[in-house]
Amino acid sequence: MGLDLCNYATTFMTVYDDQFEGTSATASAEAAAEVRTCLGVIDERTDVPAASPLTGIFAEIWHEWLRAGLSAEWHARVRTDWVYCLTSMAHERVALRTGKPLLLDQYLWLRRGTSYMPLFLDLIELAGGRECPRIAFHAPPLQIMRCITMDVVNYMNDVLSLHKEMARGDNDNIVLTLQGTYDCSLDEAISRVCASVREQVRRFTELHGRLPEMCAALGLSGEETEAVLGYGHGLECWIGGYDPWQRSSARYTTAFAQRPADQRWAFRMGRT
Repeated sequence: MGLDLCNYATTFMTVYDDQFEGTSATASAEAAAEVRTCLGVIDERTDVPAASPLTGIFAEIWHEWLRAGLSAEWHARVRTDWVYCLTSMAHERVALRTGKPLLLDQYLWLRRGTSYMPLFLDLIELAGGRECPRIAFHAPPLQIMRCITMDVVNYMNDVLSLHKEMARGDNDNIVLTLQGTYDCSLDEAISRVCASVREQVRRFTELHGRLPEMCAALGLSGEETEAVLGYGHGLECWIGGYDPWQRSSARYTTAFAQRPADQRWAFRMGRT
């Protein structure tokens, strides 16, 4: 069930994200209305009409997620992460209204949500069939590793999708953020992003190597330690697998061929 649900959820996230790409800066209220329908599903409200067919698909995914069989804490975390990621889609449209690159703190907050990264990293436990113990999951080293994982894959994605997003007028991109921060060229901004990725991967590797020591210091059992190390390995695999996937995915390699730069990138809110 775990891998099937991971695949179902990942497919939804990708398609749902595309519905917001290319929407105009004035469409923030429309985006917020679309997001509210999914929030209504999470809250089990019956008075929120579906704004698009994707809302019905999300309802199916959400109810499958509720039956995932993991702990109450995991479900509470996932609920919070779904709300964070979905609302980020609307807030990104609000930020687009400024027509300016985002400041770094705003970029990091929005980008982690619009990329659904917290949820992807929650899925590591679902796919692996075991949860990271709470005392270890909330330890600074593992939380830092989670943040690094989110930022590294987002940075790599932003570099590869830069020209597509510039053609759409999107400003939720680390290259544009650093260009605005340092008042530099795009090439220099890309170099800064690549340097940041190298440094963050170095830090991730350092923290990853210290996980056994952390588990011993916390007095974890052999089974608990195995779960922590398994989660760390899952984060490592996410970083290692994301770059080759996006370099070969038609989502990026043939983006303009599928939908030229002067046309809408996606069907607006599920409607033609």
